[in-house]
Amino acid sequence: MKEGFAVASNPEMKFHYIKAPQYSEFPMHGVFGGVTTNGQISMAIFSERIPLPKVLTNELTPVEDDPGAYQLTSEKREGLDGVVRFVHNNYYFDLNMAKALRDWLDDKIGTIEGLTHA
Repeated sequence: MKEGFAVASNPEMKFHYIKAPQYSEFPMHGVFGGVTTNGQISMAIFSERIPLPKVLTNELTPVEDDPGAYQLTSEKREGLDGVVRFVHNNYYFDLNMAKALRDWLDDKIGTIEGLTHA
């Protein structure tokens, strides 16, 4: 037992999870990273989506039989092409934390596999 810690007959410890003001939830579509020069693992988590246009310009053409009415005949899009990978956070952790994360993931994967094979 560590010095300074009193242990009751039925020891119990509560952990309270307090969310940061900027807390939010994101889908995780991928991870990018590697090993840093000081031996930690760098893990950037991202989600993917198609890029939203910066500007959409629609050409309007008058409707022949309806004076004052217009129809959309073409659209011009300004913005990015390809896929956007939005990096939500980058995490740094040591080998012990990496192993704990792996063990936790293995446990959750086993739970899901057990449900799908039942």
